[in-house]
Amino acid sequence: MVAGTVAGELSALADAPRNATVVVEHPAVLWKLGNEEIRKLQAEEPELARVFIQLVLKAAKLDYDILLAAIASRQ
Repeated sequence: MVAGTVAGELSALADAPRNATVVVEHPAVLWKLGNEEIRKLQAEEPELARVFIQLVLKAAKLDYDILLAAIASRQ
C-alpha cells in the first residue's frame, strides 16, 4: 500500500466487523474511523459524512476496476 490507501472501507460502510490489518515498514500515520465514529459523523455532520462515504466508494470502485482488469488480462 502507498500513502493515501484506504483499507477496510467496505466493512466499515457495511457496519460489519473489521477484516483488515495494517502493518507498516516505515513510520506512518494511520487514521482509524470505526463504525461508531461513522454513525456519529452521519448524525452530527450529514453532509460531510455523505462526501466522505462518496470518496470511500470511489476508492473502492477504483480498486475493484484494477482487480477486474488484472483478472481479465490473465485469460
